[in-house]
Formats: sequence, structure tokens, C-alpha cells
Amino acid sequence: MKNVLFLWLLCSYCPLFATNYIWIGGIGDWEVAANWSPNGLPEFGDDVFINSGTVRLSSNTVISRLSISFAGTLNIQPSGELTIKLEQSAVVPVYGVLNNKGGLIIDKGANAAGNGALVHLHGSMYNEGFFSVTSQSQRLVRTYTGSTLINYGSLELRTASGGYAMSSYGNVSNKGSILIENSGFGWLNYTNLENWGFIEIECGNHGLMSIGHVDNHAVIDIHVLNNTVPGRPILNELDFINHPEGTISLRGGTGLRNTGSFTNSGKLSVGDSGLDAIINLLGGDFTNTTTGQIHLSGFGSSGINNYSQQALFKNQGDITITNAPNADAGLRNESTFRNLAYGTLIISASCKLGVENVGGTFLNKGELYVSGIQGGGIQGNAIVNRSNATFRNWNGGLLEVQSTTNKSVFNKAGSTFDNSDARLLCAEGADFSIHNEGFFHNRRCGEVRCPEKILNASSGELINDAFLHTSFGGQHENEPSGIITNNGVIEDLHDAFGGVSMANNGIVVSPVSSIAFVGQPVNNALGLGGFSNAAVIGWWVDDQGSIPAGTYNAANNTFIPNNDAAWQMKLYVEIDLSVDKNCKPQMLEIHFQEGIKQMQPLQKDGSGATLALHSDLKVFPNPCPGSCEVIIRPTTAEEGTLALYSSAGQLVWQRVVAADRPTTVFVEAEHLTAGTYWLRWITELGNPLTVPLIIAP
Repeated sequence: MKNVLFLWLLCSYCPLFATNYIWIGGIGDWEVAANWSPNGLPEFGDDVFINSGTVRLSSNTVISRLSISFAGTLNIQPSGELTIKLEQSAVVPVYGVLNNKGGLIIDKGANAAGNGALVHLHGSMYNEGFFSVTSQSQRLVRTYTGSTLINYGSLELRTASGGYAMSSYGNVSNKGSILIENSGFGWLNYTNLENWGFIEIECGNHGLMSIGHVDNHAVIDIHVLNNTVPGRPILNELDFINHPEGTISLRGGTGLRNTGSFTNSGKLSVGDSGLDAIINLLGGDFTNTTTGQIHLSGFGSSGINNYSQQALFKNQGDITITNAPNADAGLRNESTFRNLAYGTLIISASCKLGVENVGGTFLNKGELYVSGIQGGGIQGNAIVNRSNATFRNWNGGLLEVQSTTNKSVFNKAGSTFDNSDARLLCAEGADFSIHNEGFFHNRRCGEVRCPEKILNASSGELINDAFLHTSFGGQHENEPSGIITNNGVIEDLHDAFGGVSMANNGIVVSPVSSIAFVGQPVNNALGLGGFSNAAVIGWWVDDQGSIPAGTYNAANNTFIPNNDAAWQMKLYVEIDLSVDKNCKPQMLEIHFQEGIKQMQPLQKDGSGATLALHSDLKVFPNPCPGSCEVIIRPTTAEEGTLALYSSAGQLVWQRVVAADRPTTVFVEAEHLTAGTYWLRWITELGNPLTVPLIIAP
């Protein structure tokens, strides 16, 4: 009885009785027993060798091993399905051709020996059906130099191996779908990978590591579960092209790493990275072309880290960096970053710094928008230029800081910030518009707008050769030993540079504090330190330059308002920087703190003719020898203020007068310096009366 039981157990374990079946049928069908040696059909537990000839498989068959030599071909028909249950150290070497239009399933048990790849492709494999390789502990597919793998169907690779599920040293073309699931690594590419279909990789470490060439024309979706090094969704070391029709979606891990050439002309998104969303380093050349769209979010360190002196990052398309509230910087550059013409770079990441330029060269010729930067102290700065870095906003570039809590631009000692033929718009609500400790230069045709404070430190030099606009309501600051030089035009709406040490070789447009009258010269109308670099085109009532506001005499820097300027609180001065006629003229505001008055307030009758509202304010004698008589003849009962102003607009005397009939008021002028003064009578009804009063010597 014991012997019978032993024989039954022995027979039930088929691998112990495996048969080696060798194909001898030339071109023929798998299902014909005479095509095999020994005569019969391979079954589970048997090993199949196709050394030559062409085999057609049209049925469902299970075996334990398959080997195809150089002269052999296996064609799995649409009705066929081949299952290979590998045992022990068995693998599937393909030196010839394997064509699958049906089903090919390769599986290796959890307790099987070996840790290399299960499928070794030295020849050609064409899949138009379903191709699945699974294992609990081994790498799955390795293609060798000179081999070709073309997938039109569905290829699924699943393993718990610590190595790469797919290693391709030969050419791979995917026009179907490829799914890779591995607790270790996804795909290692050494030669040419071309994707026209769908590639999905979910793994624990690197998703796709390419030391070869990758062309993506369709969809690559990679999810890395491990957010610590070395978990990179893509690690490119040679040449990677995402074509205009391509879409790449990367999640998890520690971001895309490029040390080769990476060109994106399609859509690339990187989310939920533990470190940088994109790191470009060690000679890496990363280009986002005019059709390229990059979206980076949820990163832990930097959206883009252009790291090391040899790295080059060029953008001509659209890059959006967003939603990373705990990150260090939206963009960190230590090498060369170029946002070129047509490039749009938006950083709204709510991180600590917007652009951190550390010893690198940052060039913006496109559009750069920074917002939502949070923090104080060394944080909360939209643009930080440090460690002898160079930042150039250049040739049509636009740099706009929309919101930041600390500084719009922080140019550290030893660093250079150049704005030339470009626009820099600083944020409202920041602590500082510009904090300069290095060299800040607004060059030819440049425009800088600062709604908040400018601080030029002792080590700083700030030069304006173009247009600088400031609407700050306080006082800018130039620390001792700091240098501020204006060779261009400054529009200083609230006289924030009024108490600042500055060498003015150009024009400063600041508020007029003295009273201005229609028909009377406004002396020192503009702050002129020199007049060789700019020309005043005209003074206007409106910012369109359609209504003249008066005449300007450049020789003596005086402006005479006309009737259209009457009662205006601000006018517009149009200035052209004549050093470069290609610069667009600027329309600058100039505020008149007391408004522009009329000596004879005017009204029009029914025909449109101009009439005087009043002729009832007279002075006698005039010139006044020391005491004079002022006669007020009101048209109605009025209470108002009679005031006397110097030619500079300083109030020297006033009295409240109630007048319901002709009223005489005496003005004692013996203590006043000889010259022209202005006497004004104004009531709650408005329409002030103004006449000159001349104090005799």
C-alpha cells in the first residue's frame, strides 16, 4: 500500500516527468502531434524548443518552458492562448521571432528560484493581442542589443522585484498599451523607446530611467509610491522628447530628474513630489518649446531646480507652478535659466520664495508672474538674487509681482539686477518694492513701477536710465554710502524721493506744492538735474494727450496752465527719452496739491461766450505801500475766507469774513517782503476770486 501511494504522489507532480518537445514540423500547426519530437502535444510541465521553422498556435495551451532559437518563429493566432508556468530557474529566451495576436501569459511562482529577467528578447517580438508577465520576486522582461519589441496590443508586467520590471537594450515601439506594476523599479531604457500609445507605470522607485532615446507621441502616466530618493518618476540621462501630441503625467516620488537633453513640446505635469518637481543638473539641457505646457504642483522643495553651473533650462511655452504652500521656492536657479520670447512662467505656489537665483544667470524675455509668496524675514520674497547672481529682465520682457508678503525684488550684495527695454511691476501691499544691496540698473527703455518702499542699502548702487514710477506714500531710503543716480525720468507721485540723497541728472516729476494759477508761470515745474537725456513733448489734461494743459518753456523750466487746466488736481506730462528714439514716450502724472486756480473764474452764456462770474474783489492801492484796502462785493450773502499767499504758495495771512453787502477789509503788509502775492476769496459755494497783490519795496 505504501508503494502504491508513493507512485501516485510521484505521478501527480508533473514537472518531475517534464518532456522536452522539439519542433520538427517546418511551417505548420502546434496542434499536429507529428510536428513534434517526440510525437505528441506539449502539456503543462513540458519544455518547448523551436530551433527552426514557423509554428502556428490556435488553441489554449499550457507549458512550463519555451525557447525560440535564431531560425525559429512562433505565431500565436487570434484564437490561440499560450500560458507558460515557469518553475525553478526557467526563463523564456527568444532569439528568433515571437508574434502574438492572441494571448501570451507568462507566470513564475513565488517560490521559484532565480532573480533575473523571465523573458530574454534577443530577436523580435510583435504583440497585437494580450501579453502578460507576472512574478512575485523577479524582473520580467529584458530586451538585448539589436532586438525589436513592437506592441500594438496590451502588455502587462507585474512583479514585486526590487529590480526593473522592464530593461530594454533594444528598440521598443508601443502603439498599444503597456502597464507596469512593481514595488521596485519600472522601466530601464538603454536604446530607443518610441511611444504612440499608452504607458502606465506604478512602482516604488524610479518609474522610467532612460540612458537612451525616448520619443513620446501619446500618453505616459507614472505614479511613484516612494517619496524619498531614489524615487524618480522619470530619470533622463540622454535624450527625451515629448512631442506636441504627447502627454506626460508624473505623480509622487521625488520629481523628474534630467541630466541629458529633455525637450517638451506637449503637456507635462508633475504633482505631489517629495522634493523638486523638476531638477535639471550636471549638464542637463531642458527645453520647453512654444507648444509646450508644463504644470507643477504639490512639490516639497522647488517647482524647478536648475542645479549646478552646467545646467541650462529654456522656456518658450507655458509653465505654471502652483499649490505648494510648504515648499522652499517656486523656481531655484544656480545655473542658466532663460524665459525667452513667447514664454510664460506663472508662479503662484504660496511657497516661501518665488524665484531664488543663487549664483546663476536668469534671463526673462517673456512674461513672468509671481504671486502668493508667503513669510517674513528671509522668506516671503518674490525675486531673490544672491551669491553674485545676475537677473536680466530684457528686450520686451515683463516681470510682474502680483502679491508677496515681504519684498518684490531683493537684490543681495554682489548681485546684479538689470531691467532693459522691459517692464518690472512690483506688488502692492509688500513690505518693499525693491531692497537693493547690490547693483540695480534700469537701463534703456526700461520701466519700473514701485507702489511700495525702495530701500537702497549702504552696499547698494541703484541707477535709473529710463523710467521709474513710484506711488509710495512714505519716504524711500538710501542708507549712508548707498548710491542712487537718476539719469532718466522718475515719476514720484507723492514725493517719496523728496528727502532721499540722490544724484539727479535727469527729470523728477513730483507734486507741485505751491499754488498754480491759469495764465501764470509755475516755476521749477519739473525736478531738473539735467536735460540732455529727455525731451518734454507736452503737458495734457487727459492721459490720452488730446487736451493741451498749457505751455512749457524748457529753457527756464516753467509751465503756464491754460483754461482747460483750471480746477484740475493733476495733469499729465509726456516725456520722451531722446537717447533712444525707439523707446515709447511715457505719460506721467504730476499732482497739484492746491489744484490749478483761475484769477478770473469763468462761465459761458447762452451763446457760448465766456463771462466773468465776479468782478467784485478789488484792491486799493495796488501796488500796496504797506497797508491796503480790499473791497468785497458779493452777489449774495456769503461767509468766506480771505487769504493771502506768497508766489510760492505759502499762506501768509487769512481772515474769515461775513459779507452780505460791499465789505471793506484792511490788509497790513508792512511786515511782508516786497513782491507779488495772491489774494483769494472763497466761500462754501466755491468759485473763488483771486487777484494779484503787489507789495511795493
